[in-house]
Amino acid sequence: MPNLLALRRSGPGWWRPVLGLAACLSLLSLWVSAQVLGADPIDAARRESPTGAGAVLRHGHPPPPGLGGALDFVDHTGRPFSLDRLAGQPALLFFGFTRCSDRCPPAWVTAREVLDGLGTGPGAGPQILFVTLDPLSDRPAELARVIAEVAPGLIGLTGTPEQVERAVERYGVGVQGAAPALAHSAVWYLLDGHGALRRVYAHSTTAAQLLADLRALRTH
Repeated sequence: MPNLLALRRSGPGWWRPVLGLAACLSLLSLWVSAQVLGADPIDAARRESPTGAGAVLRHGHPPPPGLGGALDFVDHTGRPFSLDRLAGQPALLFFGFTRCSDRCPPAWVTAREVLDGLGTGPGAGPQILFVTLDPLSDRPAELARVIAEVAPGLIGLTGTPEQVERAVERYGVGVQGAAPALAHSAVWYLLDGHGALRRVYAHSTTAAQLLADLRALRTH
């Protein structure tokens, strides 16, 4: 099997891992166009979905068509995980790896701030999911150790390289190279209580902005 964290240059789906980078540019273009044409970004936020259809999401951008999907992993406690575990509660999702020294440390800080703002533990309300891009190193025990140090309450997800690769393709995560020098896109994803992708956010989005949309989605 080719290296999971290298750009795939063979087969019909080689371009998928770089979709995240292209999607960011496309989203920026759509946002600028909406501003120029006078479109209301709040109206664009009213998206049909099994849950939260009436929620007004004021931050980030609507996801490109086809982005998102199942997450089939084990969590940092070793329990099987699927999006069914959301049980009607929205969740934030981000990708990275524990040895990352670039985009991930700020994301850990944001995750902790969001969790502090929610005032909830796992299973008690909206959740934050972290999918590792380095599954061979980030096994459940390693994820549990890091989560306990930097963001207690977060749910860490890992699995086989094939499982991670499928999630990378479904969510358009841009990756290049290999850990510990892996370069990857940094995007927040907002999922509704049925696991449908509702919103995407730049890595610089503040915890207050993420919290506002999480709360809006939770109350509808």
